[in-house]
Amino acid sequence: MIKKYQNEMQRLNVLLREEAIQQYDDYNQTYRYRNHIVTGLRRILAQARTQYLVPVGSTASGLAGGASDIDLVYISTTDEKQRERLLRLLTKESFRRTFMAEVKNRIENSNLCEEFDWTQTEIIHAARVPILHLQTRNHMQVDIQFEKYASIRNTHYVRHCVQQDARVALLNMWAQKWLESKKLKDSKHGLFSTYHVLMLVLHFLQDFSFHYSAVHYICFFQCTGSYGIQPVLPVVFKKFKESLRPSLPIQQIALALSGKPVRAF
Repeated sequence: MIKKYQNEMQRLNVLLREEAIQQYDDYNQTYRYRNHIVTGLRRILAQARTQYLVPVGSTASGLAGGASDIDLVYISTTDEKQRERLLRLLTKESFRRTFMAEVKNRIENSNLCEEFDWTQTEIIHAARVPILHLQTRNHMQVDIQFEKYASIRNTHYVRHCVQQDARVALLNMWAQKWLESKKLKDSKHGLFSTYHVLMLVLHFLQDFSFHYSAVHYICFFQCTGSYGIQPVLPVVFKKFKESLRPSLPIQQIALALSGKPVRAF
């Protein structure tokens, strides 16, 4: 089957590379504006040395396009005792709603307020992952999570994978679009989310003990241009065990993610 569709797969590989480059170019065209928004929010929310506003998701991993949301995590304190108390309080819905409203008010009362369309603001305090949703007047979506170390560490891991090999972005793009075309991507209704798909892609690209199906051969060929089954990525946690170790201080990761991501091509 693979030989039968070899020419089509080669053409698809070329198209994927072209689209990946275009996606990154689109992101670069919006980067200055994105950075202006993030830097402005950081000045408002992360004034103390123990406070951080950290880019996460595609914004920081290197997978963003021009239309991608700006996803952020607000860390209001890295002091362990204060953080432990705060996390306990955030389990209470009334406190969580008040805490998020205070963050929103700080932004609304700042010199950055004119950047946002406040009619589109939502405080989604009852969700599994509470989010303060903002929209800029340029129609860019900004989602702020609160105190989520896991989101920061996950993004740091994905960023290492994306920068390790260009084929990560290519296969991720193909998988996302394929699942969308099959109407299998809709996390609100129990289907795949963008993050689920990305994790599957990273698993397949590292796991050389997996039992490969015909579909996986096709996916692999699109990334490698060959039929040989070798892992595209090393086992990332082993190769980068120092920079991805669980004990790495969150402050170091926050600083690492604050810089512009670089995508391998």
